[in-house]
Amino acid sequence: MQNIHDRKSILVAVPTIEQATNLAKRIPQAAVVHGGTPKDERKRIIEEFRNQQIRVIVQVNVLTVGFDYPELDCLITGRPTASISWWYQFVGRGTRIHDEKENCLVVDFVGSVEKFGKVEELYYKDTGGEEWELFGEGKKQITGIPMHEIGIHLEGGINLSEKKTEDGDIEKVYMTFGKYKGKPVASVPPYYRKWMIDNITWGPWNMKVKEEIERLANIK
Repeated sequence: MQNIHDRKSILVAVPTIEQATNLAKRIPQAAVVHGGTPKDERKRIIEEFRNQQIRVIVQVNVLTVGFDYPELDCLITGRPTASISWWYQFVGRGTRIHDEKENCLVVDFVGSVEKFGKVEELYYKDTGGEEWELFGEGKKQITGIPMHEIGIHLEGGINLSEKKTEDGDIEKVYMTFGKYKGKPVASVPPYYRKWMIDNITWGPWNMKVKEEIERLANIK
């Protein structure tokens, strides 16, 4: 990843202190910050980061909300999240404008961009209820639905998982086996649908389920 070598200030998010410590040992000019870092040490690390004496901070659940460093020009996330709020806050650390920064590179190793879409395309809309809903790239609905259904619900109440008959009725394909037996295939988490494609023996008796899984996988 040649682009990273040109970055002056890099903030990395990982899930655990052990991972952060091991990673920082392998990176020149890197330091670790987490909830247990003493206040004075954290202050020193951040100050040296701002002065570019430290090039990389590997952090665990800190330096998101309220951390303001406009020169920050690279964000790397290895921390999976189901929280759009956390993702928005983390990427927001790099959106500050600075005269010496052309842009901020975001490197996503955990599929957050695929899940939530690009941060710059997020928008809120009043759906007529008590709360506003959040939408993203391609008008995907992000809030108010199960996390594994992101990508099939669109603005305007459109549900791409619904397949309709010639008469306009909704046709649902149901699981005929396994732990989700009796459930609509569209309600099965995507990771499990992928697992089924790779591991289940398919034949005429369950081909309709396979075809539905493949249809859902092609929804963009």
